Amino acid sequence: MPPFHIKSSLVTGRIEPTLKHSEGLPPGTISPRNARGVEMSSFEVDPQWPLAQNWNFNLQFSMPGDARWEVGYVGYKMNHMIGRYDENLPRPGPGSPNSRRPWARTEIPASCRGDLCFDGTEPGGYITLGRMNRHAFRENTLYHGFQTKLEKRYSQGLTYILSHSWSHVIGDARGVTGSVDAPGSNLRFVLDPLDWRRERGDGAQDMRHRFIGSYVYELRFGRTKRFGSGWGSGVNAILGDWSIGSIITVTSGTPQHLTVARNPANVGGGDRPDVVAGTSWKLDNPDPARFYNEAAFVPNQPFTFGNAGKNVLAGPGTIGWDFSLYKNIRFGEKYGLQFRAEAFNFPNQPNFNFPNAQVDNRNFGIISSARAPRIMQIGLKFVF
Repeated sequence: MPPFHIKSSLVTGRIEPTLKHSEGLPPGTISPRNARGVEMSSFEVDPQWPLAQNWNFNLQFSMPGDARWEVGYVGYKMNHMIGRYDENLPRPGPGSPNSRRPWARTEIPASCRGDLCFDGTEPGGYITLGRMNRHAFRENTLYHGFQTKLEKRYSQGLTYILSHSWSHVIGDARGVTGSVDAPGSNLRFVLDPLDWRRERGDGAQDMRHRFIGSYVYELRFGRTKRFGSGWGSGVNAILGDWSIGSIITVTSGTPQHLTVARNPANVGGGDRPDVVAGTSWKLDNPDPARFYNEAAFVPNQPFTFGNAGKNVLAGPGTIGWDFSLYKNIRFGEKYGLQFRAEAFNFPNQPNFNFPNAQVDNRNFGIISSARAPRIMQIGLKFVF
């Protein structure tokens, strides 16, 4: 029986600057009669079971040079995923948002738990209600992906893998606390619980293009290699038996959610702007000083929901090249040393974070930070 949790704040002042535990709590401190804007939680009863479906189709071809090419299609679909949203969201309008909630107030019956009793509301009295965290199994997501890979098995000192995916994630799933969603979004906020079509859009994990290439190559220099067969042991110890490797990653940007400065709808936050018809948010030559076209959006009209969809923007892509140089030195058959020199983000390519995406903010579309710069490290490993 409620209440499940009561939180009260006691504030001191100049007249009474201290609170004494020996005097106990002031009367009515933990009484539900004084509760305002109570936050509730509810769970769907007897929900439909979550359903996951996966399918794929692949073709593999043998290629010259000990290589294999693979091409295929991968898809998955998830239905009835659990999500959380405010089922008691107020409708847009003037005045206090709590006064416009579908369930704005209620009575509280008197109750006892052990020796602790709570007074109910007075006859004819009530407490005011706030958001209701509704946990329901109603969210869905869908993935389609075209994938291809070229792989060379190790031979003649070389091995490599080249892969590319072209895919799309779409759905109305938002996640729960602790999960990841697109920057700028609120995991607990559904724009309009009466119209879930507004929540269908690109998923937070949507990455249209992703290329990854990696290789390891033994350089052809050394006493047992093509070049340097006549080297002495000293020269070979310095110049021979080196290998290089790289991992190269190129990705397109992932979705970003739009917000609006202030709260024109007056529902407690989470506003989306209006889209300017015929104007694209994409720029021909975006840069950190202006990554999005600010003319593509305007703040939503007062006391209305904006018509922009969910995750309509896409942030900057990334280019990464991690490079390694290493050498193996053998001491008989059992022991050896490996020297490694590695550089992450080897060319020191700037990869930018997401821009500001708050409409009516003077920094809209401006990128103010970047990801990690080049990092270099060396190491020595003893092998036995």
